[in-house]
Amino acid sequence: MPSNDTLYEAKVTAVKLMGKVSYTYLGLINKLVSKGYSEDIATEVAEHYKMLGYLDDADYAEKYIKDAVTFKFHGPKRIRHELMLKGVDEFVIEDVMSELDIDFDEVLKELAENRVDFSKLKDYRYRQKIVALFTRKGFGFEQINNVLEYEDEL
Repeated sequence: MPSNDTLYEAKVTAVKLMGKVSYTYLGLINKLVSKGYSEDIATEVAEHYKMLGYLDDADYAEKYIKDAVTFKFHGPKRIRHELMLKGVDEFVIEDVMSELDIDFDEVLKELAENRVDFSKLKDYRYRQKIVALFTRKGFGFEQINNVLEYEDEL
């Protein structure tokens, strides 16, 4: 059984960490383990702060999604993937995304308006570069084709 001193130190470390950066439940555990605490201690600390309301994966996901859409123009596939890598449950991600009700077609149109020279879209290589960019951003081929075809008509 871990000593109270070790548990206390881990809690203090967690507070310092959470004061600088937002963490998911799993993210805090991983960070504490990387700082040298056992997985049992890290899990106990994360549970403690989760019960107090300082760790909320849904809240984390909501903020992450809003930032990813607003500042990075990321699509749904990339957002889901990155949140899952951070340890957010896929059901939490889906719940938050449905609550936010983001129109990713509009996000992609705005990205296209900022990044695409529509006069060059007839050039195969340029079009492939744009498709690759939008794919990396996390948009599906159907969405990409719809936006590029729509903009071609303008």
